[in-house]
Amino acid sequence: MFEKDIPYLRSTRKRDDNVLSLIEYNIVKMNIKPGEMISETEICKEIGCSRSPVRSAFLILSYKNLLEIIPQRGTRVRFLEEDLITSICLLRRALEMDNLQMLAHLKTDYDIATRLRVCLEIQDDAAFRKDYWTLFEIDNEIHELLFVATGRLGSYRIIQDQMVNFNRLRMLIYKDRDLDRIISEHKELVASYVTGDIENISNILGHHVSIELITDDMSAIKEKYPEYFI
Repeated sequence: MFEKDIPYLRSTRKRDDNVLSLIEYNIVKMNIKPGEMISETEICKEIGCSRSPVRSAFLILSYKNLLEIIPQRGTRVRFLEEDLITSICLLRRALEMDNLQMLAHLKTDYDIATRLRVCLEIQDDAAFRKDYWTLFEIDNEIHELLFVATGRLGSYRIIQDQMVNFNRLRMLIYKDRDLDRIISEHKELVASYVTGDIENISNILGHHVSIELITDDMSAIKEKYPEYFI
């Protein structure tokens, strides 16, 4: 089912064109599944817009490796690709762990600490309601705020275009894997930032974004949804 409204967007998110955001939202949320054919005409009818913004959005999503053009057939949502997801996660981990080196030299920013606490409140409410999209946005905001704290949000945004491929997997992980662990680690991250315990942040984050953990989650998801993978 194509949804026409995005229920929640994190405060650190860069606002995109509405048509692009809506299509990407529906793909990431798995309303449009990997392997499904998608047409500009159908999307125009769903959103109620002209062809031009949809065509532009398709080109951008193709660049992001979410869509692929199949000659003489049309446009298809790309399957999940293990190698691509692993590569993205390796880069993300490197950036996040490197950011901690700078964070270690800074005092706790209490405005950011307050925003992080608000994130945890929204996270708990979303988990109770099984609102996986809001959980996804809050998850990102918690990680991004650690880059805001060091003034390096631009560094994190470097990989955002390709993170969308991992984001589809994350939506499935929230639904089918250990959501309590993810929530618990976020709470530990925030508590450690508030107290300035960088060593503990490093330990938690190192596990939280470990390739081994992601590989285990991906293997379990692939076993349950083999049709989503290439």
